[in-house]
Order: sequence, then C-alpha cells, then structure tokens
Amino acid sequence: MDHSAFRILSMLHPTSGIQPESAVTCHVNVSCDCCRRGPITGVRYKCSTCPNYDLCERCIQLSETTSFHPQDHLFFRVSKPISRDMMSSIPIFMDRSRWFHFVNCVICSSSIVGYRYFCTLCAVSVCECCEQKGLHNMEHNMLKMAPTFISARSTGASTAAQAAPASNTNNTIQNIQNSRK
Repeated sequence: MDHSAFRILSMLHPTSGIQPESAVTCHVNVSCDCCRRGPITGVRYKCSTCPNYDLCERCIQLSETTSFHPQDHLFFRVSKPISRDMMSSIPIFMDRSRWFHFVNCVICSSSIVGYRYFCTLCAVSVCECCEQKGLHNMEHNMLKMAPTFISARSTGASTAAQAAPASNTNNTIQNIQNSRK
C-alpha cells in the first residue's frame, strides 16, 4: 500500500463511538448539515451517498432515532481533519454537490448530482444513491462518470471538471447508444 493510501485509511477510523474530550479535533470549513454548527469539532461523519452531507457527533446519534436523513445511507467516520489538498483530490471527500449532469436517474427520476452511473447494456443513467442501493441490475457493467463541467459556487459559472476526461466518456456513451439503434 502506498503512503498516501495509508494516510487516508488512517483518517477513516474503523470503530464507532465518541472521542474523549482530550482528543477533540476541528474540521475546518466543514459544518454539520443538521444543526448547522461549524466547524465540526470531534469526529466528522461524511455521508458516502450524498454529494455533500456531513454530521457532527451529536447529530449522528440523533439520526439513529430521528429520520432527518435516509437510514440506508452509510457514513464515513472521519476522526482526523483532512487537508484541503486531500479534500479536493480524493473522490470520497470531494464536495460533489455542484456536479450536474443535466440528466435524470432512470430509477428515481431525480436530477443526477455527483457521480453518474451509465449502464453499458441498457444505455440508461443511474444516480449515486440508486446505484449504491443496487436498484439497477447488478450484473450489468456501469460506467462511473464525473460531470463534463462543475458549477462554480460563487458566480454560477461553469468550470472544467477535474475528475474525468469528459469528451472520451461522452464518445463512449454515444457509441453505446448508437450500437443499440
């Protein structure tokens, strides 16, 4: 295992529970999406399904008895703060809430935000949530796609996507769709 992968895995604490007060850390530029407090201190819980959803320790405990977030979404337990470089380069930590595809999920009909999963057999698109739940045929091959562009938060303008060469992906999709006709 390379050193960067080891660093990432060491930040995802394998056990559950609350850190002792002496070990409280601060996750700069990350606020809780339930209570709106920020920055999150202590352990940060990042939703693995939603493009940008974090909870603090208090709210993750509330989520077990209150249904303010889907119960079938899994959370990463992040015990140590993550550097800005790592947050912007490692997909599980990226803010994918501005990753628009301008296509709807064939299963839930919602607009796809975050990763888009394209079935190479059926030539349909599925959102992250439906793909994670296995709602499309699990025997079909799926292309995991970043958007062709990302909406800029402050100006509403678009910037080039950093995660994937969109033109190659779009050409692949076009070839698959043409072969189905």
